[in-house]
Amino acid sequence: MYTFFEQIFRKIKEIQPVSTTGALAHTYYWLTSFGSGDLVFRNPNFRAPKEHAPDLSEGIAIYCTHGTADQAGAFDRIAQRLIAAGLPELVSSIHLVSFDSRYQGKGINYFSSQLAEKIKKNGHKHVILIGHSRGCLVNTYAAERYLPEAGIHVERVINLCGPFGGSDLAIDPLSRVSTSVEQMQVNSTFLKKLGAKVMQSKAIYNFFAAAQDWIVRPAFSYVVDYVKKNPKSLVELDRHGHLSIMSSYRVVGFIRDYIIESCNALLSPVSRTDKKEIDKNSDEEVVAKMKEELDDSDFIFVDKDEVEDDLLLATKKEGHKIVEESDDEGGYVLIDNKEIEDASSSTSPRF
Repeated sequence: MYTFFEQIFRKIKEIQPVSTTGALAHTYYWLTSFGSGDLVFRNPNFRAPKEHAPDLSEGIAIYCTHGTADQAGAFDRIAQRLIAAGLPELVSSIHLVSFDSRYQGKGINYFSSQLAEKIKKNGHKHVILIGHSRGCLVNTYAAERYLPEAGIHVERVINLCGPFGGSDLAIDPLSRVSTSVEQMQVNSTFLKKLGAKVMQSKAIYNFFAAAQDWIVRPAFSYVVDYVKKNPKSLVELDRHGHLSIMSSYRVVGFIRDYIIESCNALLSPVSRTDKKEIDKNSDEEVVAKMKEELDDSDFIFVDKDEVEDDLLLATKKEGHKIVEESDDEGGYVLIDNKEIEDASSSTSPRF
């Protein structure tokens, strides 16, 4: 008998209108958290690492940024479920952020600067940012502008239904009275510039799209070029809408995995930041060594006016290759392949 009712309950869960029930639940949390200010959830598992950089003494803090007309409590269930599921020891806390000067037509950069100030005030040097709707843009702007200026490392930016391609609701007359709404117009200049920043970012980006979202279309919920380059960065939830996604257990599971991944990367012997520094130093060392091994006699200059394609081909066959095209002198610089191989073999870095 128990198995029968369990199967019935499971079937109801499968066919229930999640996008509707989730939206109702979200509204309840909006009402109960109205005007609550910032909310902080401490990770009971937090242990400051002893054998790593001093700026990790406060661990990684997670900051959650709500969307337009929403409240900090919008992330209440996600925060509680993450804590209940268990977070890595490196995570110190989850902060649900509130903002001043709401409903006054402020722009995304205004709220981004507030977010950055809160993080600086709390003394966190490593953060993961999670946003919903407009909050995704607020986080991204902060991650690419204000936080790097303050020496704060953004490990990852997680986006739930963020209007990176714009929103169909960002139209007149709302766009006339709200700078942020104007910035969220479909294919706005602001969004194009922000997307370009994401493509150059040192942070990892993840995107969630809701199949039944009529506020931010699924196709507008991510940076297209970033997802083309990183296909696994996008997750689309089939039965959710713009608000119900905030009550999804599946989303919590994905977010927790992303957090664990970032913590493991930061605690690895060679983190992303350290590896870049090692690569930079190694490159400089190799270049210096190459200069010692090679002199001007190893290079040949070939005038463009005197060279035909077949002559270049023959030159290559004799053991030379084009290193660069010299526009200033109107020719080519060639180098002996054997010489450069001998020089590089003695300077190649090994890890």
